[in-house]
Amino acid sequence: MAENIYKDTPQVGDPVSIYEEPMLVGSITRGTKFSSFGADRGPLKRLDAWTIHTGKSGRIVKSVMLTYENDTTDQFGKNGGRGHKSIEFADGERISYLSMWGNGKKKLDRRRAVGRIYLTTNKGRKFDTGKGKKFPVQGTREHPVKDLGSGTCVGVSGRDGKSIYELAFHFIKKIENCRLENVKYDDFDPAAGIRPLTIESFDQENETEETIEWEFSGSKEITKSSEWSFSRDKKMYAELTVSASIPVLGGLEGKVGWELSKTSTRTRRSEETDTLVWSMSGQLKKGKVQLYAITSVGEMTVRYTADLVVETADGASATFKGVEGSYKGVSNTNVSVKAQPPELDFDSEEDFDSEEDFDSEEDFDSEEDFE
Repeated sequence: MAENIYKDTPQVGDPVSIYEEPMLVGSITRGTKFSSFGADRGPLKRLDAWTIHTGKSGRIVKSVMLTYENDTTDQFGKNGGRGHKSIEFADGERISYLSMWGNGKKKLDRRRAVGRIYLTTNKGRKFDTGKGKKFPVQGTREHPVKDLGSGTCVGVSGRDGKSIYELAFHFIKKIENCRLENVKYDDFDPAAGIRPLTIESFDQENETEETIEWEFSGSKEITKSSEWSFSRDKKMYAELTVSASIPVLGGLEGKVGWELSKTSTRTRRSEETDTLVWSMSGQLKKGKVQLYAITSVGEMTVRYTADLVVETADGASATFKGVEGSYKGVSNTNVSVKAQPPELDFDSEEDFDSEEDFDSEEDFDSEEDFE
């Protein structure tokens, strides 16, 4: 039975069960054991392999190099093979088929090494290295890897020395659910990034001695949004949801500021439309009424840490703690009707009911907020 390489791959929350069991090809006795696991670096982004021709035995894989999403690399074996092949995976590209051959005429040949790597992707591309005119040699067999799970490769393991003597690719299983929990934001300024926005204005003048009726009403749709950037790549955790509170605009001691909402579950990127409605009416004697429908809008960007919970289709789960990222959100307040434009920053009823605009307080209702 193949040796369990996971014991040398420390992970938070014992995530072994969310990975497919690897298939090892090659010698189980030659060389030095190695393990390159990308769980903390994102999935495999690029694969390079170098091969040489060994005569009757065909080609062998001399070296492999793994590049992960955070651009860190690991290389194993001894470089110097003339045959070099590489593949860089695009966003959303996954391995759909993988097969490897061992090199050597007998299955238990002590000189056995990895002879060929062949894979195809869901984008219709292929990677094929180690193939020669006399390869595969008599006595060797193709070893297709059946359980590719989600098709996202997160690392390799095996044995190496002057060549790659043994090799296994590791895949995460099919993901059923992936979510962020226990989200904690860095400290932020409650007044940062907020500005007033005039939605609509109203202006009516009465030059007669008779009292007239006036009405100022309307509605406006404004888009709110929230987005969590993620230190782990989207190809590995495609369907990410977030269970968290988010910074929203609200009233803090009579002033507009950022505060945290109640906890709810959202998608990684979400938008919602907020319909602002206002209606105000009154009587106007000789004079003028000038009103503004105003809201406050704000943009917030703040760093966070959270726990990442990954659940696979077979019921396995793992929790990765200390995941970092950045939250970006757009929010707004309810609409207010005021007697001054927002840049003048009038907040009191005395400013609203000034005699310059109205003959008496009875001619105008007090300032109100409308949802």
